[in-house]
Amino acid sequence: MLALQIAKYLGAHKVIAAGRNRETLLSLKKLGAAICIELSENKSEMENAFKQQFTKGVDILLNYV
Repeated sequence: MLALQIAKYLGAHKVIAAGRNRETLLSLKKLGAAICIELSENKSEMENAFKQQFTKGVDILLNYV
């Protein structure tokens, strides 16, 4: 959540959030995430969601793993 808030504060126009917890993703959407991708068991659905966003270009990727 903090990364999203910092990105928006620094002027990010579009923030894509990804995670497993649906409730957290809904919170991120309310905080200003443009797109929320749920990490799920359906690998092809998840890959397509990322590909759709990444083909438009990504400036920064932050992964806490």
